[in-house]
Amino acid sequence: MKSLAGGVRPHAVHDHVRDEAIGWLIGFCEGEIDAGGRARFERWLKASPEHVQAYLQVSALWEAADRLNGVDTLQIDELVRRAAAEPSVARFQPATGRIGSLRPTRLGQGVLRRPVALAASLIVLTFAGITAFWWQSQRSPVYATAVGEERIITLSDSSTVVLDARSKIRVHYTRDLRTIELLEGQALFRVAHNSARPFAVTTGDVTIRDVGTQFDVRRDGAMTVVTVLEGRVATRGIYVSAGQQMVVAPRSILRPVQVNARVATAWTDGKLVFDATPLREVIRDFNRYSLKPLTIDDPRLLALHVSGTFDVRNPAQLTRFLTERFGLVAHESTSGIRLARD
Repeated sequence: MKSLAGGVRPHAVHDHVRDEAIGWLIGFCEGEIDAGGRARFERWLKASPEHVQAYLQVSALWEAADRLNGVDTLQIDELVRRAAAEPSVARFQPATGRIGSLRPTRLGQGVLRRPVALAASLIVLTFAGITAFWWQSQRSPVYATAVGEERIITLSDSSTVVLDARSKIRVHYTRDLRTIELLEGQALFRVAHNSARPFAVTTGDVTIRDVGTQFDVRRDGAMTVVTVLEGRVATRGIYVSAGQQMVVAPRSILRPVQVNARVATAWTDGKLVFDATPLREVIRDFNRYSLKPLTIDDPRLLALHVSGTFDVRNPAQLTRFLTERFGLVAHESTSGIRLARD
Protein backbone atom coordinates (compact mmCIF):
# COMPACT_ATOMS: atom_id res chain seq x y z
CA MET A 1 0.00 0.00 0.00
CA LYS A 2 1.40 3.39 -0.87
CA SER A 3 2.27 5.99 1.75
CA LEU A 4 1.04 9.57 1.73
CA ALA A 5 3.46 12.40 1.03
CA GLY A 6 5.91 13.01 3.86
CA GLY A 7 5.94 9.37 4.88
CA VAL A 8 2.63 9.60 6.77
CA ARG A 9 0.84 6.25 6.90
CA PRO A 10 -2.68 6.29 5.40
CA HIS A 11 -5.52 6.29 7.89
CA ALA A 12 -8.16 3.58 7.94
CA VAL A 13 -11.07 4.54 5.73
CA HIS A 14 -14.62 4.70 7.00
CA ASP A 15 -16.91 1.77 6.22
CA HIS A 16 -19.33 3.85 4.14
CA VAL A 17 -16.46 5.24 2.05
CA ARG A 18 -15.10 1.74 1.44
CA ASP A 19 -18.62 0.63 0.41
CA GLU A 20 -18.78 3.52 -2.05
CA ALA A 21 -15.37 2.53 -3.46
CA ILE A 22 -16.50 -1.08 -3.86
CA GLY A 23 -19.65 0.15 -5.58
CA TRP A 24 -17.59 2.11 -8.11
CA LEU A 25 -15.31 -0.86 -8.71
CA ILE A 26 -18.27 -3.18 -9.27
CA GLY A 27 -19.72 -0.68 -11.72
CA PHE A 28 -16.49 -0.64 -13.73
CA CYS A 29 -16.18 -4.45 -13.66
CA GLU A 30 -19.75 -4.88 -14.89
CA GLY A 31 -19.34 -2.24 -17.60
CA GLU A 32 -22.10 -0.10 -16.11
CA ILE A 33 -20.11 3.16 -15.92
CA ASP A 34 -20.53 5.36 -18.99
CA ALA A 35 -18.88 8.72 -19.78
CA GLY A 36 -21.20 10.52 -17.40
CA GLY A 37 -20.45 7.96 -14.72
CA ARG A 38 -16.70 8.47 -15.16
CA ALA A 39 -17.18 12.21 -14.63
CA ARG A 40 -19.10 11.52 -11.40
CA PHE A 41 -16.39 9.07 -10.34
CA GLU A 42 -13.72 11.73 -10.87
CA ARG A 43 -15.71 14.24 -8.80
CA TRP A 44 -16.10 11.62 -6.08
CA LEU A 45 -12.35 11.01 -6.04
CA LYS A 46 -11.54 14.73 -5.83
CA ALA A 47 -14.00 15.27 -2.98
CA SER A 48 -11.65 13.73 -0.39
CA PRO A 49 -8.22 12.06 -0.13
CA GLU A 50 -10.01 9.31 1.80
CA HIS A 51 -11.95 8.47 -1.38
CA VAL A 52 -8.71 8.06 -3.35
CA GLN A 53 -7.20 5.95 -0.60
CA ALA A 54 -10.30 3.75 -0.36
CA TYR A 55 -10.40 3.11 -4.10
CA LEU A 56 -6.70 2.24 -4.21
CA GLN A 57 -7.11 -0.26 -1.37
CA VAL A 58 -10.15 -1.95 -2.89
CA SER A 59 -8.78 -2.08 -6.44
CA ALA A 60 -5.48 -3.49 -5.20
CA LEU A 61 -7.23 -6.31 -3.38
CA TRP A 62 -9.41 -7.00 -6.38
CA GLU A 63 -6.39 -7.02 -8.70
CA ALA A 64 -4.64 -9.47 -6.40
CA ALA A 65 -7.71 -11.71 -6.61
CA ASP A 66 -7.68 -11.52 -10.46
CA ARG A 67 -11.13 -9.92 -10.53
CA LEU A 68 -10.30 -6.97 -12.77
CA ASN A 69 -10.32 -8.82 -16.09
CA GLY A 70 -11.88 -6.73 -18.82
CA VAL A 71 -11.72 -3.46 -16.87
CA ASP A 72 -10.14 -0.48 -18.63
CA THR A 73 -7.59 0.07 -15.87
CA LEU A 74 -5.54 2.62 -17.81
CA GLN A 75 -8.38 5.13 -18.02
CA ILE A 76 -9.33 4.54 -14.39
CA ASP A 77 -5.71 4.96 -13.29
CA GLU A 78 -5.58 8.27 -15.12
CA LEU A 79 -8.66 9.49 -13.25
CA VAL A 80 -7.08 8.47 -9.93
CA ARG A 81 -3.78 10.18 -10.80
CA ARG A 82 -5.56 13.39 -11.76
CA ALA A 83 -7.54 13.32 -8.53
CA ALA A 84 -4.40 12.72 -6.47
CA ALA A 85 -2.74 15.69 -8.20
CA GLU A 86 -5.46 18.11 -7.08
CA PRO A 87 -4.21 20.69 -4.53
CA SER A 88 -7.05 19.75 -2.18
CA VAL A 89 -6.12 16.09 -2.26
CA ALA A 90 -3.10 14.69 -0.43
CA ARG A 91 -0.38 13.69 -2.89
CA PHE A 92 0.86 10.14 -3.11
CA GLN A 93 4.54 9.19 -3.36
CA PRO A 94 5.64 8.31 -6.90
CA ALA A 95 5.76 4.61 -7.61
CA THR A 96 6.17 2.36 -10.59
CA GLY A 97 3.51 0.02 -11.91
CA ARG A 98 -0.25 0.36 -11.52
CA ILE A 99 -1.33 3.00 -9.09
CA GLY A 100 -3.62 0.48 -7.42
CA SER A 101 -1.07 -2.32 -7.00
CA LEU A 102 -0.44 -3.65 -3.52
CA ARG A 103 3.12 -3.86 -2.18
CA PRO A 104 4.56 -4.38 1.33
CA THR A 105 5.70 -1.20 3.09
CA ARG A 106 9.16 -1.03 4.66
CA LEU A 107 9.54 -0.21 8.35
CA GLY A 108 12.38 2.31 8.67
CA GLN A 109 15.36 0.94 6.72
CA GLY A 110 14.59 -2.71 7.33
CA VAL A 111 12.45 -5.13 5.42
CA LEU A 112 9.06 -6.03 6.88
CA ARG A 113 9.61 -8.86 9.31
CA ARG A 114 8.05 -12.28 8.74
CA PRO A 115 5.49 -12.21 11.63
CA VAL A 116 4.33 -8.73 10.66
CA ALA A 117 4.16 -9.74 7.00
CA LEU A 118 2.13 -12.81 7.91
CA ALA A 119 -0.29 -10.75 9.99
CA ALA A 120 -0.62 -8.23 7.16
CA SER A 121 -1.30 -11.03 4.68
CA LEU A 122 -4.01 -12.45 6.94
CA ILE A 123 -5.62 -9.01 7.20
CA VAL A 124 -5.54 -8.63 3.41
CA LEU A 125 -7.01 -12.11 2.87
CA THR A 126 -9.72 -11.50 5.46
CA PHE A 127 -10.70 -8.18 3.93
CA ALA A 128 -10.60 -9.72 0.44
CA GLY A 129 -12.92 -12.50 1.63
CA ILE A 130 -15.36 -10.04 3.17
CA THR A 131 -15.24 -7.92 0.04
CA ALA A 132 -15.82 -10.97 -2.18
CA PHE A 133 -18.81 -11.95 -0.04
CA TRP A 134 -20.15 -8.39 -0.33
CA TRP A 135 -19.64 -8.56 -4.12
CA GLN A 136 -21.56 -11.82 -4.42
CA SER A 137 -24.39 -10.70 -2.13
CA GLN A 138 -24.82 -7.46 -4.06
CA ARG A 139 -24.47 -8.93 -7.57
CA SER A 140 -26.28 -12.22 -6.87
CA PRO A 141 -28.71 -11.60 -4.02
CA VAL A 142 -30.76 -14.51 -2.67
CA TYR A 143 -34.40 -14.15 -1.66
CA ALA A 144 -36.25 -16.80 0.35
CA THR A 145 -39.60 -17.32 2.05
CA ALA A 146 -40.49 -19.28 5.16
CA VAL A 147 -43.40 -21.64 5.80
CA GLY A 148 -46.67 -19.91 4.93
CA GLU A 149 -44.93 -16.77 3.68
CA GLU A 150 -45.50 -15.15 0.29
CA ARG A 151 -43.26 -12.34 -0.91
CA ILE A 152 -43.34 -9.91 -3.83
CA ILE A 153 -39.89 -8.82 -5.01
CA THR A 154 -39.37 -5.88 -7.36
CA LEU A 155 -36.11 -6.25 -9.28
CA SER A 156 -33.85 -3.46 -10.49
CA ASP A 157 -35.32 -3.60 -14.03
CA SER A 158 -38.90 -3.27 -12.65
CA SER A 159 -39.65 -6.96 -13.24
CA THR A 160 -41.42 -8.58 -10.29
CA VAL A 161 -41.25 -12.01 -8.71
CA VAL A 162 -44.04 -13.40 -6.54
CA LEU A 163 -42.27 -15.97 -4.36
CA ASP A 164 -44.38 -18.79 -2.97
CA ALA A 165 -44.00 -20.26 0.52
CA ARG A 166 -40.77 -22.16 1.25
CA SER A 167 -39.17 -20.97 -1.98
CA LYS A 168 -35.80 -19.48 -2.83
CA ILE A 169 -34.30 -17.64 -5.80
CA ARG A 170 -30.90 -16.19 -6.66
CA VAL A 171 -30.78 -13.10 -8.89
CA HIS A 172 -27.86 -12.47 -11.21
CA TYR A 173 -28.08 -9.44 -13.48
CA THR A 174 -25.33 -8.40 -15.89
CA ARG A 175 -25.24 -5.77 -18.59
CA ASP A 176 -26.32 -8.31 -21.24
CA LEU A 177 -28.44 -10.88 -19.40
CA ARG A 178 -30.96 -11.14 -16.58
CA THR A 179 -30.91 -14.55 -14.89
CA ILE A 180 -32.98 -15.86 -11.99
CA GLU A 181 -32.10 -19.22 -10.48
CA LEU A 182 -35.06 -20.93 -8.81
CA LEU A 183 -33.29 -22.88 -6.09
CA GLU A 184 -36.45 -24.40 -4.64
CA GLY A 185 -40.21 -23.95 -4.56
CA GLN A 186 -42.32 -21.89 -6.93
CA ALA A 187 -42.41 -18.36 -8.30
CA LEU A 188 -44.49 -16.23 -10.64
CA PHE A 189 -42.50 -13.90 -12.92
CA ARG A 190 -43.80 -10.68 -14.48
CA VAL A 191 -41.03 -9.56 -16.80
CA ALA A 192 -40.23 -6.03 -17.93
CA HIS A 193 -39.51 -6.35 -21.64
CA ASN A 194 -35.98 -5.59 -22.85
CA SER A 195 -34.97 -7.39 -26.05
CA ALA A 196 -31.36 -6.23 -25.66
CA ARG A 197 -31.14 -7.83 -22.21
CA PRO A 198 -32.86 -11.26 -22.24
CA PHE A 199 -34.54 -12.66 -19.13
CA ALA A 200 -34.08 -16.31 -18.15
CA VAL A 201 -35.05 -18.58 -15.26
CA THR A 202 -32.97 -21.66 -14.46
CA THR A 203 -33.76 -24.73 -12.37
CA GLY A 204 -30.73 -26.96 -12.28
CA ASP A 205 -29.91 -27.73 -15.92
CA VAL A 206 -33.24 -26.39 -17.24
CA THR A 207 -33.33 -22.85 -18.67
CA ILE A 208 -36.59 -21.03 -19.41
CA ARG A 209 -36.14 -18.00 -21.65
CA ASP A 210 -38.81 -15.35 -21.53
CA VAL A 211 -40.34 -14.31 -24.83
CA GLY A 212 -43.46 -12.79 -23.24
CA THR A 213 -44.42 -11.19 -19.99
CA GLN A 214 -45.82 -13.51 -17.31
CA PHE A 215 -45.13 -17.13 -16.38
CA ASP A 216 -44.96 -19.47 -13.40
CA VAL A 217 -42.15 -21.93 -12.62
CA ARG A 218 -42.29 -24.69 -10.03
CA ARG A 219 -39.25 -26.75 -9.07
CA ASP A 220 -40.26 -30.14 -7.72
CA GLY A 221 -37.09 -32.09 -7.08
CA ALA A 222 -35.59 -32.86 -10.48
CA MET A 223 -38.81 -31.92 -12.27
CA THR A 224 -39.65 -28.43 -13.53
CA VAL A 225 -43.20 -27.29 -14.32
CA VAL A 226 -43.64 -24.17 -16.45
CA THR A 227 -47.03 -22.48 -16.81
CA VAL A 228 -47.46 -19.43 -19.06
CA LEU A 229 -50.13 -16.82 -18.28
CA GLU A 230 -49.24 -14.19 -20.89
CA GLY A 231 -46.92 -14.21 -23.90
CA ARG A 232 -44.68 -17.24 -24.23
CA VAL A 233 -41.40 -18.76 -23.08
CA ALA A 234 -38.89 -21.13 -24.66
CA THR A 235 -37.17 -24.09 -23.06
CA ARG A 236 -35.23 -26.94 -24.62
CA GLY A 237 -36.08 -25.50 -28.04
CA ILE A 238 -39.84 -25.70 -27.41
CA TYR A 239 -42.14 -22.68 -27.14
CA VAL A 240 -44.80 -22.63 -24.43
CA SER A 241 -47.60 -20.14 -25.07
CA ALA A 242 -50.20 -18.46 -22.86
CA GLY A 243 -52.58 -21.00 -21.36
CA GLN A 244 -50.10 -23.86 -21.73
CA GLN A 245 -48.05 -25.87 -19.28
CA MET A 246 -44.91 -27.93 -19.85
CA VAL A 247 -43.19 -30.48 -17.62
CA VAL A 248 -39.44 -31.07 -17.95
CA ALA A 249 -37.89 -34.07 -16.22
CA PRO A 250 -34.29 -35.36 -16.36
CA ARG A 251 -35.04 -38.03 -18.97
CA SER A 252 -38.19 -36.69 -20.57
CA ILE A 253 -39.81 -33.55 -21.90
CA LEU A 254 -43.59 -33.53 -22.18
CA ARG A 255 -45.08 -31.47 -24.96
CA PRO A 256 -46.97 -28.35 -23.80
CA VAL A 257 -50.61 -28.97 -22.92
CA GLN A 258 -53.54 -26.61 -22.45
CA VAL A 259 -54.34 -25.85 -18.81
CA ASN A 260 -56.26 -23.34 -16.77
CA ALA A 261 -53.32 -21.09 -15.95
CA ARG A 262 -55.29 -19.22 -13.30
CA VAL A 263 -55.91 -22.49 -11.47
CA ALA A 264 -52.22 -23.38 -11.75
CA THR A 265 -51.32 -20.07 -10.10
CA ALA A 266 -54.16 -20.03 -7.57
CA TRP A 267 -51.50 -20.03 -4.84
CA THR A 268 -50.99 -16.31 -5.51
CA ASP A 269 -54.57 -15.84 -4.22
CA GLY A 270 -53.98 -18.03 -1.18
CA LYS A 271 -55.66 -21.09 -2.69
CA LEU A 272 -54.57 -24.65 -3.39
CA VAL A 273 -56.53 -26.31 -6.21
CA PHE A 274 -56.31 -30.08 -6.71
CA ASP A 275 -57.83 -32.16 -9.50
CA ALA A 276 -57.46 -35.89 -8.85
CA THR A 277 -54.07 -35.11 -7.34
CA PRO A 278 -52.22 -37.92 -5.49
CA LEU A 279 -52.34 -37.40 -1.73
CA ARG A 280 -48.52 -37.39 -1.52
CA GLU A 281 -48.47 -34.25 -3.71
CA VAL A 282 -51.32 -32.68 -1.75
CA ILE A 283 -49.43 -33.14 1.51
CA ARG A 284 -46.21 -31.82 -0.03
CA ASP A 285 -47.96 -28.61 -1.13
CA PHE A 286 -49.91 -28.26 2.10
CA ASN A 287 -46.77 -28.51 4.23
CA ARG A 288 -45.33 -25.42 2.55
CA TYR A 289 -48.00 -23.36 4.29
CA SER A 290 -48.64 -25.05 7.63
CA LEU A 291 -46.48 -24.77 10.74
CA LYS A 292 -47.88 -28.17 11.71
CA PRO A 293 -46.94 -30.46 8.81
CA LEU A 294 -49.09 -33.41 7.81
CA THR A 295 -47.56 -36.90 7.85
CA ILE A 296 -48.94 -40.30 6.84
CA ASP A 297 -47.28 -43.51 7.95
CA ASP A 298 -49.22 -45.86 5.68
CA PRO A 299 -47.75 -45.59 2.14
CA ARG A 300 -50.94 -47.07 0.68
CA LEU A 301 -52.82 -43.90 1.65
CA LEU A 302 -50.46 -41.74 -0.38
CA ALA A 303 -51.96 -43.12 -3.59
CA LEU A 304 -55.40 -41.70 -2.77
CA HIS A 305 -56.53 -38.86 -5.04
CA VAL A 306 -57.86 -35.49 -3.91
CA SER A 307 -59.99 -32.92 -5.74
CA GLY A 308 -61.06 -29.57 -4.35
CA THR A 309 -60.08 -25.99 -3.54
CA PHE A 310 -58.54 -25.21 -0.16
CA ASP A 311 -57.55 -22.00 1.62
CA VAL A 312 -53.87 -22.00 2.62
CA ARG A 313 -54.72 -19.68 5.51
CA ASN A 314 -57.04 -22.32 6.97
CA PRO A 315 -54.98 -25.53 7.37
CA ALA A 316 -57.76 -27.21 9.37
CA GLN A 317 -59.94 -27.16 6.25
CA LEU A 318 -57.81 -29.74 4.42
CA THR A 319 -57.32 -31.89 7.51
CA ARG A 320 -61.08 -31.98 8.09
CA PHE A 321 -61.70 -32.86 4.43
CA LEU A 322 -59.25 -35.77 4.50
CA THR A 323 -60.64 -37.24 7.72
CA GLU A 324 -64.22 -37.05 6.45
CA ARG A 325 -63.55 -38.10 2.83
CA PHE A 326 -61.30 -41.08 3.55
CA GLY A 327 -62.30 -41.98 7.10
CA LEU A 328 -58.89 -41.06 8.54
CA VAL A 329 -58.07 -40.05 12.09
CA ALA A 330 -55.95 -36.97 12.80
CA HIS A 331 -53.47 -37.29 15.67
CA GLU A 332 -52.34 -33.76 16.45
CA SER A 333 -49.28 -32.83 18.52
CA THR A 334 -47.10 -29.76 18.95
CA SER A 335 -44.85 -30.91 16.09
CA GLY A 336 -47.48 -31.78 13.50
CA ILE A 337 -50.53 -33.78 12.45
CA ARG A 338 -50.36 -37.50 11.71
CA LEU A 339 -53.12 -39.06 9.63
CA ALA A 340 -53.94 -42.75 10.07
CA ARG A 341 -56.70 -45.28 9.48
CA ASP A 342 -57.49 -45.28 13.19
